[in-house]
Amino acid sequence: MKTPSDIYYKSNIKYNEFFDYKYPFGFQIRKIGGNGAVKIKNTEYFISQSLSGLFVALEEKNETEYLLWLNNYPIGILDLKLACLKLESEIK
Repeated sequence: MKTPSDIYYKSNIKYNEFFDYKYPFGFQIRKIGGNGAVKIKNTEYFISQSLSGLFVALEEKNETEYLLWLNNYPIGILDLKLACLKLESEIK
């Protein structure tokens, strides 16, 4: 079993405060709740408690998959069938 330190790597993305970001037309906007989840079609899906209170966008890929965005950064694919988030770093 891997520990967090086994898979950690420093991001090349510089941190910027996320305020008043305007997502493209057609994206579904959701606020991440205090429990770290977003609600889609009356079901909650856990994303991350560290993003609690932030607004994210969902770009529908197909009936059961959404690309999750935080401002202009793709976070990953939210798979509604599997109820899991495939991180962007795992998709490439």
